[in-house]
Amino acid sequence: MRTLATCFAALMLSAPLAAAAEFTPVFVGKKYTVEYQGGPSFLLEFKSATQLDATFTAGPTKGQVLKITYTAKEVAPSVYMLTWQEADKSTVVHVDDFSRMVSYSNLTLPDGTFHNAVGRLANAP
Repeated sequence: MRTLATCFAALMLSAPLAAAAEFTPVFVGKKYTVEYQGGPSFLLEFKSATQLDATFTAGPTKGQVLKITYTAKEVAPSVYMLTWQEADKSTVVHVDDFSRMVSYSNLTLPDGTFHNAVGRLANAP
């Protein structure tokens, strides 16, 4: 039996890719802090429409910087879905609402473990 994910992947691979319209998300060039309930805290520096530096601000990995190449799609005014895959093959999907200042994060680890969290965004100096 095929899973929804494998069916979706097969369709995506067989469908012609549409040219993406270029846009600059509202968060580009800005910095935000985000604290996930029961999870990590980061300083997010949006370098461009595809590049992000995420610095851990607490815990044993405090100061560690993740250099992330992401894809962003605006799904509603000031609401963006950000996606990326990390070096260890973890996948990350965020839905970040910059009008309500809320981040919804979903993470699938290489072993298939799935996590989600909600965090508060705040403007950083």
